[in-house]
This record gives sequence, structure tokens and C-alpha cells, in this order.
Amino acid sequence: MPRRGRARGKVKIRWIIDNKRRKMTLKRHLPVVLKKARELSVLCDVPLCVIAYRTSEAEPVVWPSPGAAADVVRQYRDLPELDRSKNKLESTDFIKLMNEKLRVKLSKV
Repeated sequence: MPRRGRARGKVKIRWIIDNKRRKMTLKRHLPVVLKKARELSVLCDVPLCVIAYRTSEAEPVVWPSPGAAADVVRQYRDLPELDRSKNKLESTDFIKLMNEKLRVKLSKV
């Protein structure tokens, strides 16, 4: 059965320069992100929240609710610093990691 709609290849993740396009993209993708967050929370049985600030609105979008999101943030803040930073990856560390992976790949060629 043929697919309907536009067929797309891999989408490059980059900043959307045009404000109107960026807002429309957020409007289109935010419900999908919230749905995926709900699915991940249910499938993995983990506390999860999403807080998204939109420039066009004063209040952020909060999922599942402001109270539940506050509980998740509180749980995270109550963790010892060692546990919080265990899986944290700063942008500079990420770049170093990617460079190292590329070096290993190049050395195999």
C-alpha cells in the first residue's frame, strides 16, 4: 500500500531561522512530544515531566500537571549531587566524546 503525504528522508536538526516557521513547528511537534513523554512514562514506569516555554505565551506548557511536574523536579533536586551528575553530560564533554569516537573510527580505516 503506498504511503500518503510527503516522503521525507532524514531530517537535519538545526535552528529554524524564520520565527513564523519555528512557531508553527513547535505547535505541530509539541503534542507529539507530550504523547511520547506519556508513552515513555507508562512503558518504563518512570516519573517524567515536560516543561516547554513558548515565546508567544506567558505560561509554559506543563505535562502531566504543574503539581506532578513540581514533584518530579523536587525528586531530582533531592538526589545527592553525585547521583544527579552521574549521567549528566556537558556540551564540552559531549564534543570530546564525539571526537574520541571519530578518532577511533578513523584509526580503523
